[in-house]
Amino acid sequence: MEIAYGIGIYCFSYPQRVRGALITVRGRIYIFGATRRGFFWRLNGKIFSPYPGHFESILGLRTRVGEVDFLLKAGLRDEVLPVRFRCDWLHGTLFIRSNGLYSININATDPEMLPEIASKTPEDFARLPMEDADFYFNSRKKPDQVAGGENW
Repeated sequence: MEIAYGIGIYCFSYPQRVRGALITVRGRIYIFGATRRGFFWRLNGKIFSPYPGHFESILGLRTRVGEVDFLLKAGLRDEVLPVRFRCDWLHGTLFIRSNGLYSININATDPEMLPEIASKTPEDFARLPMEDADFYFNSRKKPDQVAGGENW
């Protein structure tokens, strides 16, 4: 299933700091969340999908309806919170500014369309085999056995 054009509900949190839900519906994002200082949301945010199976979105979050502000702005400081989703292929970062602006950056890679590579070692991707490093790490060799028999 393509994430950007499917329907899904994903809960997110950062321990004891922020909780919320991310809803994707046919290429649009809807976010509802709460912090200790108040509530934030974003309705009808766009999803950018550079290629099938991956999407990104950077959204400014709302905290006010008309004259009513649902966020206590006194004493805010600049913070970056990595929000955790229950699914490991969806990642997000919540940015809080000292002036009360909230924004979120969301990245996702669909595991059905882009499966994870089984190996995670860089040697598997190298074109040439690794050199034997025993020469450099073996301190038991005598100087006359090293580099063609010259004495140091």
